[in-house]
Amino acid sequence: MLSPGDIIDNRYEILAPLAEGGMGAVYRARRTLLGDEVAIKIVRPDLTNSSARERFLRESRVAASLRHPAVVAIFDFDMPPDGQPYLVMELLNGPSLRDEIAARGRLDPADAQRIIPSICAALHLAHVNGVVHRDIKPANIVAHDYPGAERVHKIVDFGVANLRLSTNAARLTEAHQFVGTVAYAAPEQLTGGDVDARSDVYSLAVVIFEMITGRVPFAATSTVDIVTAQLTVTAPRLRSLRPDVPRWLDDAVARGLAKSPADRWHTMEEFGAAFATDNADLETGAGVSVDPAAIAQLAATYQVGEPLGPGRLGSEVFRGVHRALGHPVAIRILRSSAPTWTAARERFLREARSLQVAHPSIIQVR
Repeated sequence: MLSPGDIIDNRYEILAPLAEGGMGAVYRARRTLLGDEVAIKIVRPDLTNSSARERFLRESRVAASLRHPAVVAIFDFDMPPDGQPYLVMELLNGPSLRDEIAARGRLDPADAQRIIPSICAALHLAHVNGVVHRDIKPANIVAHDYPGAERVHKIVDFGVANLRLSTNAARLTEAHQFVGTVAYAAPEQLTGGDVDARSDVYSLAVVIFEMITGRVPFAATSTVDIVTAQLTVTAPRLRSLRPDVPRWLDDAVARGLAKSPADRWHTMEEFGAAFATDNADLETGAGVSVDPAAIAQLAATYQVGEPLGPGRLGSEVFRGVHRALGHPVAIRILRSSAPTWTAARERFLREARSLQVAHPSIIQVR
């Protein structure tokens, strides 16, 4: 256990402990030359035999190659001959998804639509590079708030989580007992079967289920009961617990929670696409008209023409002309009758504000 003030390799000053787990401990630290703060994970002394060190090096190299906005960045790595291996990572300043769920009880479908696509994209990148995370859970999805920018959620523990994996890819102890978080583990992980990208799909589907409902699909009181349910019981549908959940989200999560890997989304790219299609935009459904009062309110400034089609978040897009300037414009009007009106309106406003940035590659909002 390191203490504040300890120096590692004459380059990193330990500031405070952040977390401790089966793999080792994570500390907040300062780079002595640059002065910025980072996170350092120090591997446990009993996990530093030659084979474990080699595997740690190989997996850390893979993790470092995963350059994606939704993956925590790796800055440095070292394996001192007579010391403990360590990994230097980006220090994230926001709460974990676990903390967000605990604080709010449950999140909105709009939150899932905002957070999950980039997580899917990051995991798909990992899978293409031969890395299966195997430990996707709310505690391993952590937010980072960039100054003046929107919050970004990032996956942590790439590579390092694989250090204690056996050759059959299940997280095992020396006695071949599963030590992962069973509530998020795919059935094949629990039985020691082959683990691939579809195993991460299952785990992420559990995470989304908990985001939306505030509970995991199988919330038994004992580990044995949870494992039994994971292996034998069909997960409840989201809409059975929250009728306001859009059908597309209910269907997407249900497919991700299929017991057989063959019945799940085959790739994270496919899973993420379910959140990016038109029917994932919190729509109210076909045939819902825009409030005539909204059109009348615009008439003083814009000549509103024919509809161009549906837009994001259940909006309708119209052709228009600015009456004073004569400029042709496209006008998006959000349908106030949407069942998810509050969440949709908040996201609609956030999107409009973000488009105030003046740049030739960004469509302008007036």
